[in-house]
Amino acid sequence: MKRESVNIRDPYIVVYNQMYYLYGTRSETTWSEANGFDCYMSSDLENWDGPIEIFKRNDEFFATKNYWVTNLLQ
Repeated sequence: MKRESVNIRDPYIVVYNQMYYLYGTRSETTWSEANGFDCYMSSDLENWDGPIEIFKRNDEFFATKNYWVTNLLQ
Protein backbone atom coordinates (compact mmCIF):
# COMPACT_ATOMS: atom_id res chain seq x y z
CA MET A 1 0.00 0.00 0.00
CA LYS A 2 1.06 3.58 -0.54
CA ARG A 3 2.24 5.71 2.38
CA GLU A 4 -0.93 7.81 2.27
CA SER A 5 -3.06 4.72 3.02
CA VAL A 6 -1.30 3.83 6.28
CA ASN A 7 -3.69 4.62 9.15
CA ILE A 8 -1.84 4.85 12.45
CA ARG A 9 -1.21 7.49 15.09
CA ASP A 10 2.06 8.46 16.79
CA PRO A 11 4.31 6.78 14.18
CA TYR A 12 7.79 5.54 15.02
CA ILE A 13 10.23 4.11 12.44
CA VAL A 14 13.03 1.63 13.12
CA VAL A 15 15.62 0.72 10.45
CA TYR A 16 16.88 -2.87 10.55
CA ASN A 17 18.67 -4.85 7.81
CA GLN A 18 17.91 -2.19 5.18
CA MET A 19 14.17 -2.34 5.93
CA TYR A 20 11.98 0.28 7.58
CA TYR A 21 9.55 -0.82 10.30
CA LEU A 22 6.78 1.65 11.07
CA TYR A 23 5.03 1.22 14.40
CA GLY A 24 2.01 3.13 15.64
CA THR A 25 -1.28 3.20 17.48
CA ARG A 26 -4.29 1.85 15.59
CA SER A 27 -7.57 3.80 15.85
CA GLU A 28 -10.25 4.97 13.45
CA THR A 29 -9.63 8.66 14.12
CA THR A 30 -7.12 10.67 16.10
CA TRP A 31 -9.27 10.94 19.24
CA SER A 32 -11.28 7.71 19.05
CA GLU A 33 -10.67 4.60 21.12
CA ALA A 34 -7.37 2.93 20.32
CA ASN A 35 -7.47 -0.76 19.46
CA GLY A 36 -3.76 -1.61 19.71
CA PHE A 37 -0.46 -1.23 17.89
CA ASP A 38 0.39 -2.14 14.29
CA CYS A 39 3.61 -2.56 12.32
CA TYR A 40 4.21 -1.90 8.60
CA MET A 41 7.36 -2.77 6.62
CA SER A 42 8.96 -0.95 3.67
CA SER A 43 12.19 -0.86 1.68
CA ASP A 44 11.61 2.66 0.30
CA LEU A 45 9.38 4.60 2.76
CA GLU A 46 6.71 4.92 0.06
CA ASN A 47 5.32 1.39 -0.41
CA TRP A 48 4.33 -0.49 2.73
CA ASP A 49 3.38 -4.07 3.60
CA GLY A 50 1.11 -4.78 6.54
CA PRO A 51 -0.30 -4.13 8.95
CA ILE A 52 0.86 -6.77 11.38
CA GLU A 53 -0.88 -6.49 14.72
CA ILE A 54 1.74 -6.39 17.49
CA PHE A 55 -0.59 -5.54 20.38
CA LYS A 56 -4.36 -5.81 20.79
CA ARG A 57 -6.09 -4.02 23.64
CA ASN A 58 -8.33 -6.23 25.74
CA ASP A 59 -10.93 -5.31 28.36
CA GLU A 60 -8.35 -5.55 31.17
CA PHE A 61 -5.95 -3.02 29.63
CA PHE A 62 -5.57 0.19 31.67
CA ALA A 63 -6.87 2.58 28.98
CA THR A 64 -9.21 2.73 25.99
CA LYS A 65 -7.64 5.77 24.29
CA ASN A 66 -4.73 8.20 24.51
CA TYR A 67 -2.03 5.52 24.76
CA TRP A 68 0.68 5.12 22.15
CA VAL A 69 3.86 3.40 21.00
CA THR A 70 6.60 5.87 21.88
CA ASN A 71 9.62 3.90 20.70
CA LEU A 72 10.96 0.41 20.24
CA LEU A 73 14.18 -1.09 21.54
CA GLN A 74 16.02 -3.91 19.85
